[in-house]
Amino acid sequence: YIEKSSKNKRLSTTKTTPQKTKSTSKKSSLSSTTTTTTTNTSTPTKSKATTILKNESEISKKKKHEREEDIGEEEPKKKNRRKSEKSEKSEKIEKSKSDKTKTTKSEISEKSKSTTKLEKSDGSEIKQTKRKRSSTKTKEEKVEEVEARKWWEETDDWRVGKKQNWKWRTLEHSGVYFPPDYVPHGIKMLYDGEEVDLTPEQEEWATYFARYLDTDHMKKDQFGRNFFNDWKPVLGKHHVIRDFAKCDFSPIHRYLKNEQEKRKNRTKQEKEEEKKSKKVIKDKYGYAMVDGFKEAVGNYTVE
Repeated sequence: YIEKSSKNKRLSTTKTTPQKTKSTSKKSSLSSTTTTTTTNTSTPTKSKATTILKNESEISKKKKHEREEDIGEEEPKKKNRRKSEKSEKSEKIEKSKSDKTKTTKSEISEKSKSTTKLEKSDGSEIKQTKRKRSSTKTKEEKVEEVEARKWWEETDDWRVGKKQNWKWRTLEHSGVYFPPDYVPHGIKMLYDGEEVDLTPEQEEWATYFARYLDTDHMKKDQFGRNFFNDWKPVLGKHHVIRDFAKCDFSPIHRYLKNEQEKRKNRTKQEKEEEKKSKKVIKDKYGYAMVDGFKEAVGNYTVE
């Protein structure tokens, strides 16, 4: 089998060789003819090619210019289309919202109509009384309006001579308000881990300081030192408390927190009674009559 295949290959090579020689001879003849023709027509073809290239470049420039003009005309049209589309969308959204509000109003009115008229088993209608809505009061207290003194409209020129720097002629005031006396709670503070007995005056000072345990004042050491320096004369020379670092006001602080929660959970009647009592005090001490005009006082309580 191998010998036959090798023989066939040899025969195929021998057959194809004369064909190649023929083709090469033909090509050589053609090339010789073309060279003769090109020598005669070399100059006119160059001028024609240059003119064709120029025409093509001009045509391409014209086409580019036309495309740019078309694009410039199309851009404002596209912008106008986008604006119109956006306006249409916004109008549709507004219409949908208005339709929803109308439908809700109509549904509410129908429900109210259906609920107002009720019928008994006999067929007679029942008159249903509508409840009035309670007016919601604002949390901020209404401040009493006081007529302002228009001193620029006064015609009485009494500030003459020695009275030039006078600010007022007559003053009527009830004085300052003294808060009620301190009521001792009996909660004992700790000193060096042990409970300490305090008088009502000493306890009042301790409760005053215990209110500031949760505040930023405790971050400053000077605040505690100043308090202890003022508290020492109230304690006395022979008192057990002598070092401020060993004092523990946490039991009094817990008591004050519990009292705050109780105040928050008061009833409405208790809150209204407290407001009335505060208003009576403010009407008496919170205003003064200056030259016959009512003037508000900033701070009238003694601390």
